Amino acid sequence: MEKTGGKSLFNVRINQVNVMRQYFIRHAHAQERHEWEEDDMLRPLTAEGKRRMELAARRYFSMYPAPYHVVTSEAVRAMQTAEIVCGVTKGELVREPLLNPGADIACWLEAVKKLPGNTTTAFVGHEPDMTDFLSFYMAGSSMEIVLKKGSICHLENRHLVNLVQQKLLTD
Repeated sequence: MEKTGGKSLFNVRINQVNVMRQYFIRHAHAQERHEWEEDDMLRPLTAEGKRRMELAARRYFSMYPAPYHVVTSEAVRAMQTAEIVCGVTKGELVREPLLNPGADIACWLEAVKKLPGNTTTAFVGHEPDMTDFLSFYMAGSSMEIVLKKGSICHLENRHLVNLVQQKLLTD
């Protein structure tokens, strides 16, 4: 069998093509809702939220494969988070209105199914929408999942690989 850099082509193909790798990222720290007087869709990340998200993304994606696509809600705070992830990973930014705040499980399913299942994709969204979807997606029922701001939930073939709270990547 032909070799590439010490790995057989068979192993490289198995690792790159047959794995559906997905990252679900809660948007980073944004301005407080009670301090924001405009439309909530326009609420931006704080400077500290941006800094911490970049550090978390750099550390996380130095250990795990980078996403080819970063699919995000159209809310400014999610878009800014996705832009940071794209800046670190060089993934393609994809705006997806189905992931806007208030998205139900059906919206999340539709958004996830839009991209090929044999690629690495990150989804940036909001709570509690994301954990409701992840519970259904992984277990078909309710699970207790805590996704703090900036957290990364990593699935492979719909199985949990890890869930890393941003604080672990930035402290």
